[in-house]
Amino acid sequence: MFFYGMGTMTAYLILEGDFLPALFAWIGVSVPRTFCIFLVAIVAIPLVLPEKLSVLRHVTPISTLALIFTAICTLIQAPGRAESLPEDLTVNLAVFGWPLLKCLTITLFAYICHTNVVPVANELIDPTPKRCFKVSFRVAVLQLGFYILIGVSGYLSFLSTTHQNYITNYSHDDVLINLCRLALALSLMCSIPINTNPTARAAVHFISSMKEVSAAQNEPLLDQRERLPSSLRCESRSEKILRISISLILLVVTLTIAILVPGIADVVSLLGGSLGTLLLVTCPCIIFVKVMKKESSRLTGRVIVWTLSIFTVIAMFAVCLMITNAVGLTHIPLAAQ
Repeated sequence: MFFYGMGTMTAYLILEGDFLPALFAWIGVSVPRTFCIFLVAIVAIPLVLPEKLSVLRHVTPISTLALIFTAICTLIQAPGRAESLPEDLTVNLAVFGWPLLKCLTITLFAYICHTNVVPVANELIDPTPKRCFKVSFRVAVLQLGFYILIGVSGYLSFLSTTHQNYITNYSHDDVLINLCRLALALSLMCSIPINTNPTARAAVHFISSMKEVSAAQNEPLLDQRERLPSSLRCESRSEKILRISISLILLVVTLTIAILVPGIADVVSLLGGSLGTLLLVTCPCIIFVKVMKKESSRLTGRVIVWTLSIFTVIAMFAVCLMITNAVGLTHIPLAAQ
């Protein structure tokens, strides 16, 4: 979860680097992408210092509204954009070949909601397996609806000229799209510290757990400390210093990556194919086999296990190709032409 959170922060900074220069150009100011990313990171510094970010969590509805507004604007503008495209551009209903590997890894990233799982489970009055499945299914269907609406209308607007972040295809003087850029930029501004906090806390908890394990091995007769829910447990001074230090290091690392790697699809596909596969496919498959032995031995269970296993192999193969392409060992086109 630590590395996944770090990757998510990087993706947010890359998107901010896409949105903010266009917004500045809208008001007649030319600002480089690197400066915009630096500005966002500086603004995020005081927001990552508090132990709890309960106030910032209220921006979740704003993020949802920003996505809805963006989807509606994209859909409204799609017919006019499609009519203005050159006649030699054609609609590809399906693209087969190597680019499907990158599409798979991006899809895996798109359905990861693991940072919200624990808070949502805590809010459920009776978190039975049936209710958990109902919530998960509804969220997946809602996500699918958004992805289809934005993906199809965005592609039909620009066809083969569509950028990795299709919002960058629109001109800087488009009022509706600039409002979308502004709404998304503000929501991402708050999402960065919201993701930084649990990512840093995950690292702190891991380090603390390793210290406890080491101490228990050296002095096995010592009583283990009482375990308290994280909401009731006060953060010690050393843990606070460690959390803040890790948060600042995270900002520096993700800032550097976001500046060096401007392509959002490249980061998302690599993240989805590696950590996304482990979180969404591999670990659930292992848990299913180990915990639900009876169900996994049935025909339906075997189909699920084999499907997840095949997805894991394909996704990891895609990651290997991305890495070998990046270092120049292979030159396989993973982006649709």
